[in-house]
Amino acid sequence: MWFRKKKKKTGIDLSDYDIILSIKSICMYERLSGKSFFNFMEEDMGMLLYCSFYVTNNVEIRYETFIGMLEVEDITKWAVDKYKNILEVIQQFKPSQEEDTEVEENPEEDIKKLTMTDMATSLIIDYHMDAHYVMYEMRLWEIEPMYRACEAAIRRRYEEERLWTYIDVMPHIDGKKIKGPADLLPFPWEKDSKTKAQEDLKKNSAAAVAFLTRKKE
Repeated sequence: MWFRKKKKKTGIDLSDYDIILSIKSICMYERLSGKSFFNFMEEDMGMLLYCSFYVTNNVEIRYETFIGMLEVEDITKWAVDKYKNILEVIQQFKPSQEEDTEVEENPEEDIKKLTMTDMATSLIIDYHMDAHYVMYEMRLWEIEPMYRACEAAIRRRYEEERLWTYIDVMPHIDGKKIKGPADLLPFPWEKDSKTKAQEDLKKNSAAAVAFLTRKKE
């Protein structure tokens, strides 16, 4: 790996600099690398360090120049130590296996298809959160539950508005064709849930039939 190569030692003083993993630095990494932060690989560490260094210290420096700086052992050790401390903190808030499974089994809640940039932009534009807070102060472990909560809130609002619309037009519609608000205006997340429920029903039915028709030994 790039940080395991033999480096040159110097007496560089880095006390005036810092490295903070902010949402803005992650967004910059996604833009520079062209891939989601959720697909981060160990070989991308140099690029992520660069983006975090750039944003934290507001230093106009090119990526190639920063990678060249990492040829200096003192700088590499300083940068890697900073990141080890950050990752140790982040790992405390890593979702449990049960939570991961629940997300994968619930299509409308599967935010892994989104990038960190998508979530940050949505929080600012769609949910009117303070841009400075999201980009510079919000921590990595905060953004996912915050995004989930905002998504849930907006869905509840849409569903409430649809309910009142349904009540208003109910006297003028055919109750046999439109039996409820979801028939009047189905939302995408309801379609996904209905499809999954139908698939689960088919699987359970097939399993029940197999159990009941099995041959006794």
